[in-house]
Order: sequence, then C-alpha cells, then structure tokens
Amino acid sequence: MRCDEIQEHFVDLLYNEGGTPPDTQEVRDHLGTCLACRREFEELKQTRKYLQTWKDEAPSRSVQIVTGQESLLKQRSSWRYLGYAAIAAMALICLLALANTEIRSDKSGFSISTHLFTRTPAERDYYTKYESRELIKRALDDSEFRTNELSNLMMQKMLDTVERDRWMDLHLTSGRAARNTN
Repeated sequence: MRCDEIQEHFVDLLYNEGGTPPDTQEVRDHLGTCLACRREFEELKQTRKYLQTWKDEAPSRSVQIVTGQESLLKQRSSWRYLGYAAIAAMALICLLALANTEIRSDKSGFSISTHLFTRTPAERDYYTKYESRELIKRALDDSEFRTNELSNLMMQKMLDTVERDRWMDLHLTSGRAARNTN
C-alpha cells in the first residue's frame, strides 16, 4: 500500500475501533519501515494523549438558564428593535436619494449637499438680443462661406474651360500652319 492509503487506517489503529481490521498487520509493518508515516502516527498518538488529559474549565460567570417564555420574549423584542432600525435606515436612504444628496470627501474635508429645493430655470420661448445676434451672425457667416465656396468652384470651372479652349485653338492653329508651309 502507498503512504496515503496507510494513513487512512491510522485512526482505526489508534482507537482500535470496530475490532482489529484485517490489514492492521500491514499498517504496522509499514510503520516499521516508513519514517514519515511513523512520525505522523506518533503525532496522532500524542494529540490523543493531550485530548484525554483535557479538562473543562469552570465558566467565569454564572450561567442563567432562561425559560422558554422569557427567551422567546427577549428574542422578539430584540428582533423588533432591529426591524425598527432597518426601517429607519431605509427611510433615511430614501430621503437622501429623493433629496439628490451629494456626499464628498477630499483634502479639505467632508461635505454633504442636497439639491432638494433647487430652482429649475423656466423654459423660454424667445431669444435674447445677444442670442439673436449670435444666431444671425452664424447664419451670415455660413451663408458667406457657402457663397465663397461656390464662387471658387465656378471660377475654377471657368479657368479649366478657358485652358481647354486655349489648347484646342493652339492645336488647330499649329495644324493650319503645318498645312500652309507645305
């Protein structure tokens, strides 16, 4: 047998439970030859010896045995207080959530702020003078940019057309000049 299989039988051998198992002799033979298993078995024997000498200590204070009724009442009241505490904590968390509470901690310290009664700006259905000027200015700038872009494209097309016509005229005149010289 291997060591781990032998070690499974240590407790049976130590306490001699259920009579003598058939492989007790094999375990004893292995203990005679294997130093690691022998050490393990000796440690178990020593532990058993210490456990047998163990004595319970007297309690440091007297124990009061509560009857079933009193114990049940104490448990119910402690659970009741615990329930009240849970409800209070839940109510506080809900209040903080509704108040949009913001809790910050940084180098300067700890701060809590709520946004419960903040005023929301009224929606306007008109533009201020400044906003109107900015809108008109952006519209004019955009219009000017598009006009310049379109003018540049048209000028480029015109220059391309003029250049193409010039090359065609040059080609035609050079062809006529070649025929006239012959």
